Amino acid sequence: MQTPVELVKLISDAASIEAKKPVPVRLFGSSAVRELCNRGLVLLDNSGRTIGDIDIVTYDAYFDDIRRGCAQLGLIESPDQDRLLMATGRLAFATADRCLVEVSGDPLRFYHDIWLKKRLTTLPYTIPPAELLMSKLQFEPEFLRETAKGKASIVDAAALLMDFGPGENDSSINVRVLKKVAQDFALATTLVENLTTVFDFLATKTLDDIPEDLRSRALANCQQLREIIIMEPKSARWWLSSVAHRVLPRSLGHDVE
Repeated sequence: MQTPVELVKLISDAASIEAKKPVPVRLFGSSAVRELCNRGLVLLDNSGRTIGDIDIVTYDAYFDDIRRGCAQLGLIESPDQDRLLMATGRLAFATADRCLVEVSGDPLRFYHDIWLKKRLTTLPYTIPPAELLMSKLQFEPEFLRETAKGKASIVDAAALLMDFGPGENDSSINVRVLKKVAQDFALATTLVENLTTVFDFLATKTLDDIPEDLRSRALANCQQLREIIIMEPKSARWWLSSVAHRVLPRSLGHDVE
């Protein structure tokens, strides 16, 4: 059985042969969290957080090459592939050991779009930590708090924050990405509320066998990221969007550029 990284390499190589040029393929989702985390693995393990489906992303233009490459590898295409592609913009395959592989395009389309563009190839096997964290926190806040999938994403986000804090490059949560996202009213307000939920999880949950320094580190990182989004000066377009949502949230900054 291949690891997620090994599978990504195989799919990328097979698609590149079909395309006759390099095809970028990267992990996101729970497998990417496990690949990037070091300190946070203790939380993932103690929470029983396992890798489910393998989620990968490429550019939409390479979908046909991915389909042909996966066929060459013996991956079984979903019988409803065309309907799935039209409905969700994703491809789905099963490996011989029945592991589901879902292929998304750019942007990652969830409750909010997470754009990668040229940043897809920033790291060798996964999307960058900033975009990975946002993909875990883009859910509607009630969904994040109330559903099993949302609660699993809280654990993933908390684990990432044990390893990654704000910084100026992609060995951290890149603040340039967050400052850009802060101008998107809907996504920014969602991230702020969901970071608060992750903070509360870390502050109140009894985390057995989690070293206190890891909890403190994650709490500090969570609070700093939240403040970065809140304090970033907002554009006039942001404020107009807030009015359109019939909300004028004074907790998300005061300056207008």
